[in-house]
Amino acid sequence: MKSKKLLAALLTVSLTSSMALVGCKKDEKVDDNKATGEKNEEAKMDKDQYLNVLLQSEPRTLDPSKSTDANSSDVLTNVMESLTRLEGDESGKGTIVPGAAEKWEQSEDGIIWKFNLRDMKWSDGQPVTAEQFVYGIKRTLNPETASQYAFLLYPIKNAEAYNGNKAKAEDVGVKAIDEKTLEFTLERPCSYFLDLTYFKVMEPQRQDIIEKHGDKYGTEADTMVFSGPFMIKEWVHNNKIELVKNPEYWDAENVKLEKATMKIIK
Repeated sequence: MKSKKLLAALLTVSLTSSMALVGCKKDEKVDDNKATGEKNEEAKMDKDQYLNVLLQSEPRTLDPSKSTDANSSDVLTNVMESLTRLEGDESGKGTIVPGAAEKWEQSEDGIIWKFNLRDMKWSDGQPVTAEQFVYGIKRTLNPETASQYAFLLYPIKNAEAYNGNKAKAEDVGVKAIDEKTLEFTLERPCSYFLDLTYFKVMEPQRQDIIEKHGDKYGTEADTMVFSGPFMIKEWVHNNKIELVKNPEYWDAENVKLEKATMKIIK
């Protein structure tokens, strides 16, 4: 019961964060005037679109496997792309929509989940692949990583056993069928599994980048590459994080903001 309550709280935080900067389109049209029946003109946007937002404190780390605080989640949601995303409204209600995965299906017994990835790239132009999701998930579960959120992945077969040093990495029920197909095998049917796919533990991770920077990965802007709608241009610790639009993002043409400054409140 305790773990379920914690999961609900974490997913609520994720929903709140996911609505921070994304989901806006460039040339949004105003709804028809139902009272007069007249069509309103298309809304015109200023050429330079930017936003200033506040972070309550310095993010502890932007390593998806090690991040635990809401401020880190606020940043990661906007610079990384999980398998799915949440589209939310002002009331706080959210709908799961395709993210890195353009479609998915599950077996009749609810044990096998298959996700088909869209063609997308990292900010350095490298392709996002299914194997990078596998690497990220197993890295989070690796006992040596000591991820506090590894338990979120326990619905996956042998995930808890591997995290507890009772199974091997190759026993974990996640694999890349090919470059664009990711398959999960669960311990048992899990009603909330799809809700986990928009959380940061389901973000792809680059083994080459992580191994290059070691423990410094996720602590400075230049130790990371990005798969989401924005990139970190500058990270001035305990001051600000400046985001700019990621030109390599798969849906870049529909990202309204060109830049955002996340001011850190000490």
